[in-house]
Amino acid sequence: MNEREVFKNDSNEKLEKKLNNNIEFLTTLQKKEYVFEENRKETVIQKAREIIEILNQIGEKRKIEDLKSIKFPKKLKKKLIKKTGGCLACGQGEMASGSRHQNPIELHHIIPKMYGGDDDKKNALVVCKKCHLDMHN
Repeated sequence: MNEREVFKNDSNEKLEKKLNNNIEFLTTLQKKEYVFEENRKETVIQKAREIIEILNQIGEKRKIEDLKSIKFPKKLKKKLIKKTGGCLACGQGEMASGSRHQNPIELHHIIPKMYGGDDDKKNALVVCKKCHLDMHN
């Protein structure tokens, strides 16, 4: 193994550790009752973006044709929105979850489907549409 390969492996280990820490942070949000904290929205969005960036560097993408659906089951969505009360990033309430609202509540895949993420509650993060878009931009 040459020097470049050693650096790459060490770098991947650091990225994987950061990836796991960010995933753990986002999954534990689902278990807590929402409490407003200064800079929470920025922190949640940053960690979601970092997960995507790290997976883009070290993850193995699946072909889009292999993905059956990129949506969570409606029952799960309703259950999680009711449980959390709304967006776990900015705190917007669940009353905005209807499709006629401009900023509906959605579910974000913590680990994207293209990297093997599942459509289950462990991989779901309840966010409003605006925060969800911020995570992907």
